[in-house]
Amino acid sequence: MKPNQTELKNLILNHQLDLALSQLNEWTPEGRVDERIKLHFQALVQIQKGEFQSARRVLIDARARFGDNLGLLRELMICHYHLQEMDEFRELFNELEDLWIKLRPQLSDQTCFEVAIALGKICEEEARLAPAQIYYDEALLYAHSAVQRVRVLVQKGRWLALHDPNEKLGAIYRELISMPKTRLSEDLTIEREHSLMMIEMQLIGRNHAWMRIERLLSELDATDARLMVFDFLELSLAKGDPIAPSVLKLAGEFKDLDPFEQFIRDHLHDSLEENQRLSKLADLASQISWSCHLRLLCLSANSATDKSLKDGYLKNIDLVLSALDEKSQFIWKQQLNEILQSPETAVELNVGKSEVVISGKLIELKKKKSAAILLEALAQNAILSVDDAIKNLWGCDFSPEHYHRLRMTIHRLNTLVNEQTGTGKIIEVDAEKVQIRSGVRLSLNGMVRGAENQKRRCEASVLQQGVLPSIAPPHN
Repeated sequence: MKPNQTELKNLILNHQLDLALSQLNEWTPEGRVDERIKLHFQALVQIQKGEFQSARRVLIDARARFGDNLGLLRELMICHYHLQEMDEFRELFNELEDLWIKLRPQLSDQTCFEVAIALGKICEEEARLAPAQIYYDEALLYAHSAVQRVRVLVQKGRWLALHDPNEKLGAIYRELISMPKTRLSEDLTIEREHSLMMIEMQLIGRNHAWMRIERLLSELDATDARLMVFDFLELSLAKGDPIAPSVLKLAGEFKDLDPFEQFIRDHLHDSLEENQRLSKLADLASQISWSCHLRLLCLSANSATDKSLKDGYLKNIDLVLSALDEKSQFIWKQQLNEILQSPETAVELNVGKSEVVISGKLIELKKKKSAAILLEALAQNAILSVDDAIKNLWGCDFSPEHYHRLRMTIHRLNTLVNEQTGTGKIIEVDAEKVQIRSGVRLSLNGMVRGAENQKRRCEASVLQQGVLPSIAPPHN
């Protein structure tokens, strides 16, 4: 008896693999189409089990017997990716994109939806950030249910959190967190939690994000737990956040790391000599995606103490970026400028003229009064509680609306600074505090704030006054 394909797919997505296999074994296909579909589902079960070699053999056989099919190509790419066969992965990507363009007018909305999401994720992995956004937006056009919409938003939310945390993130977070868990498959639930964690890293802070991971660890299998923990570590390193010893200990306990995760762990434990890292990264180019490769190059460049080695990393980054479309290059460079900004960025504020000079370039703030007021307050206190920042700007107590306005004020100032000077963000904000970014030197009428010892004194003072709400778990 032929199983219902939607029900069979849901069994696989909910990891009810024995039941799915039972239905497949009882199915005797009638005709070539059914034979192809059965092989496809058998491969999906093997992929869920992590048996990528077996799944690859099934998919290659199905492709040889039945010809190219969008679903078969997509699943075969997943196998090549997990087996670290990036040449084959990239070759199939070009075939999948060409086949999509050729067949698209004949495809159902459901197929267009599935393929657009897949192409978006692959483009993102291959550092093609602008096309990835386009594919995700196309997938939204084909989403005809709330669950389909969530499937796209988890991708868009993760993309924004990694590459361009802007005002759209808050709306995506609200929509994702409001979807009842009972409506989502097990796989989609994990994807949503991963996306929410990364958004919280940007919008709220690492403590809140880590609390989410801690709540989930007992429910996740090893692969999903590793994904959560190592993405948390990589974002923490990129933002310059301290990492708790207990988090490092947990990362050290994982087995069977993939090359990206292994490099992160080696980086954290200084297991690689500086002069070994560049050659190691060159070897990894054939094993990891270009997006992961760029992120590791950036981390290495940021921590390099030898100028010639740092220059080598930066040249490698430029070479990888040169193969991308212009818009993707711009997004990457904007992101990398924030992480790789110079050890000290001079910011001089002239309150009377409502202007600021950054690295010798003048920026008018006459139309951004809130930004000028905030900079003046930070010139006197390098760290402000969120409550104090809101009082400085609007003379009122904390409210969610004013917290959102504060975040938008800071985001727009940072964006303006980046567009006009190429400098990374100069102010950071989370649920607890607003502060001058590490490495930024802010001056006002001869007073200077921003040096690390001054920031530590300010932070200690704020904590002693008890104005920062504590949301951190004890170990982080």
